[in-house]
Amino acid sequence: MIGGLTALININPIPIFLVALSTPVLERRSLDAHLLRAMLLSVLTATLIVAPWIVRDALMFGRLYPVRSNMAFELFQGNNPKGCIREQADSAHPVSDPKEMALYQSLGESEYVRRSGERAWDYMCHHPAQTALRVAERFYVAWCTDLFNSWPEVPNSKWWPRGVYYQLLLLVTIPSALIPLGVVIFGLFSGRLRGVPHPTLFISVFVFLPLPHYFTLINNEYTQTLRAWLALFAIVALCSGRASAVCERT
Repeated sequence: MIGGLTALININPIPIFLVALSTPVLERRSLDAHLLRAMLLSVLTATLIVAPWIVRDALMFGRLYPVRSNMAFELFQGNNPKGCIREQADSAHPVSDPKEMALYQSLGESEYVRRSGERAWDYMCHHPAQTALRVAERFYVAWCTDLFNSWPEVPNSKWWPRGVYYQLLLLVTIPSALIPLGVVIFGLFSGRLRGVPHPTLFISVFVFLPLPHYFTLINNEYTQTLRAWLALFAIVALCSGRASAVCERT
């Protein structure tokens, strides 16, 4: 049920739920009938929850879409001549680009999204080095935030914070990302996280949550869920040398 409801809001954690379903099989290295029934029931329950939205999209747009119907457009946001690391005021988006708005209005939403996906793949195939560089830059923003404001909302504006609100935002965002990240890295290398139960599931959280954003675009706000997990495991690493003991107590 949690997986199905989450899929209606954010598709990034869907692979994590699949890892969670398969973890008992991986750890036991066997699949009995009871476990198989439980796994199938979980998948069926999640499917029934998301099915009405998928049917609604099919009726609305005239074609079958996955849960996130604008994924092709998100891919285009990060892979076009202007590109997107973080979304900026001049990004190739119908809201900020008159040419994109004209195309959106002439094609309609469904066809515009499909065409955007084709444009994105074409750009990626013809510019592999640029695509790889942008993936690396988004990786940096996902894990370290845009620490030096390299991609401000207004392109080519000064790098330093503008206004009290932005200064407070940086004071909250940067420590909440970098401090837990540093503690978790310390915990991994020092062995303090060696006892974390279900290590495959633990790793999947940090692999799959930011993964789509490496190829689309990444804003600091998109990594809030990732930071919550980092904070959790940072606490585990700080509290005990054997994370399993901490997890059992909590």
